[in-house]
Amino acid sequence: MKNRTAGFFLIFCALLFSSCGEPTAPENLLEEDRYIAVFTELVVVNQIEEENLDGVSREYLKEQIFEEFGVTKEQFEQSHRYYQQNPEEHIRRLDKIEDILTEQRDRFQDRLNEDRKQIADSLTAADSISMPDPIPEPADTSQMNGAENLNHVN
Repeated sequence: MKNRTAGFFLIFCALLFSSCGEPTAPENLLEEDRYIAVFTELVVVNQIEEENLDGVSREYLKEQIFEEFGVTKEQFEQSHRYYQQNPEEHIRRLDKIEDILTEQRDRFQDRLNEDRKQIADSLTAADSISMPDPIPEPADTSQMNGAENLNHVN
C-alpha cells in the first residue's frame, strides 16, 4: 500500500511540475502588437450600444476586424488563451489597450470640441452680419392727381 501511495504521489508531483512550466505557444500565435490591435478593436465593437448598430450584427463587425488584420477567429482565440496564461503580462497588455482607448477617446473629444467651436463661431459670425435696410414700400399713387403721379415717378 505504501508503494502505491508513493507512486500516486510521484505521479501527482510530476503532473504538477509539468503544468508549471512555460506554456506552449500555438503555431500561429499572433505577435503581441498585432494581438493588442485586434483586441482593442474587439473591445470597441463590444461597447457599441445595440441601437447604434443599425441592424449590423456584432459578429459581422468582428469578422470584419479579423479580415482587416488578416487573422482568423480561431487564431485570435488561441493567441488569447496563450497570452492569458501569464496573468501579470496579460495585465500589462490590458493596460496598454486601456491607454490606446483613452488616447483615441481624447483625440475624438478634442475633434468634437473643435467642431463645436467652429459651429459656434460660424453662428456668431452669421448673427453679426448686418442686414441691409429694408426696401421702402412704394407710395400709394391711387390718391395722387396726374401731376403728382409724374413727379413721384421721376
